[in-house]
Amino acid sequence: YLFYQVIKVLSQLNISEPFSEAIGALIFKIAQSSLSIGILAMLTQAYAKALLKGPISFSYEGGETEFLFLAGILYVIAIIFRRGIELQAEQELTV
Repeated sequence: YLFYQVIKVLSQLNISEPFSEAIGALIFKIAQSSLSIGILAMLTQAYAKALLKGPISFSYEGGETEFLFLAGILYVIAIIFRRGIELQAEQELTV
């Protein structure tokens, strides 16, 4: 789902007007999906560790921190896009 959203962003990207409401909304949706995946990965790793207490060793290192980091970066990019949309709309009104 996350990669599908990235493909949607790339297919709707317009070089002449890069800051559009649709692209900003999709980037924010990607950030939310990444955050959800990171939280879900943290929960599943904690659950797996709780299940495997005992003689069985558990050596899985999941990617929850990477998804949480990605969500943070994408949230900042979404804020930048939101500001770019405001500036672009302001520029169109002044011309």
